[in-house]
Amino acid sequence: MTGSYRVGVIRGDGTGPEVVGEGLKVLEAVRGDASFDLVEFDLGADRYLRTGDTLPDDVVLEVWQRFRDALMPLHSAGKLGAVLFQFPQWFVISKKNKAYIEECAERLPDFRVAVEFRHKSWMEERNVEETLGFLSERDLPYVCVDMPQGFDSSLPPIAAATADDLAMVRFHGRDPKAWESKAETASERFRYDYSKGELGEWVPKLEELSGQVRETHVLMNNCYANYGSTNARELAALLADLSTGD
Repeated sequence: MTGSYRVGVIRGDGTGPEVVGEGLKVLEAVRGDASFDLVEFDLGADRYLRTGDTLPDDVVLEVWQRFRDALMPLHSAGKLGAVLFQFPQWFVISKKNKAYIEECAERLPDFRVAVEFRHKSWMEERNVEETLGFLSERDLPYVCVDMPQGFDSSLPPIAAATADDLAMVRFHGRDPKAWESKAETASERFRYDYSKGELGEWVPKLEELSGQVRETHVLMNNCYANYGSTNARELAALLADLSTGD
């Protein structure tokens, strides 16, 4: 082996330090004429217990910068509609989490940020006005959803525009058994072929949204086989019939 290499070292937790230490011994044994610049990263649960942070500030800044750099070619070519932040089920409504949403938007000043929730607390009846008002005040598009109901991760199929330029809707399917299953692939979880009647429920909602914003983006996330593309064509036909009065 020849040449110079920069190697990141993350010792981690549990057996991590022992395993990484042995790995470095192997690297040294086989390096031959090569040289290694080892860069230690202080990451993991041990750091969290010591500092209360999962990542050092400089690492967080670098991650965000690389994310922006990766997006910029699409943005510059006019091919990036928005950056959709789908927050996880444990991301419940709170001041802390609202602040993090603001942080995400602030870290991507050149991009359109849209927000999708996966915990019912954000859109429960008592919180709907607060949540939509929060997004509206910050000009952040709320991602409307069609999904199975009855779970902590379920949000009602409310059509709401919280920005003037963009509204977004995602169709996730309506199979309650698959929604929280441990499927081997994502496509199995979203294996749902919408009927034309189910798609038709959204036609008046989409018409209302399109009258409030410059663009309305509809995303079919039922990504099993051709279900998504087929349902997209069917929904487009329903919308076309509406516009022609058929």
